[in-house]
Parts: sequence; structure tokens; C-alpha cells
Amino acid sequence: MKNTKFMKLAEAEKRARLLMVINKKVNGRLGKNELEKIINMIDVDVQYSILVISDAKEMASEITLAD
Repeated sequence: MKNTKFMKLAEAEKRARLLMVINKKVNGRLGKNELEKIINMIDVDVQYSILVISDAKEMASEITLAD
């Protein structure tokens, strides 16, 4: 969905779409309660890039600062 179309949606529709996107990115590994907590903490009027990392080594390399 284009960002302009997304921005025209009602807040509840935006949250529902974000929930579906996040659930797809985590391959259904989070429960409904966990997803709802995440969605309720996100400002739906801001565009995000979501990266899901499930490997500890990959996570360590992502959070390690480069020299």
C-alpha cells in the first residue's frame, strides 16, 4: 500500500494493517497480546522500517557500533 493511501485511513484501520504486517514479519511467533502491546505503543502517523532479527549473532552484529 502506498504511504499516501495508508495516511488517509482511520487510526483503527492503520493499527489493523500494522498488526498484520508485524505478524507476517515475525512469522506468527508473537501472541495476540504481545502484538497489541506493540501496536498500541506505535504512533501510526509516523513511517517505520521494521527489521525482525531472530538470530543472536545477527542481533549482536546489528547493535554493535562500527569504529
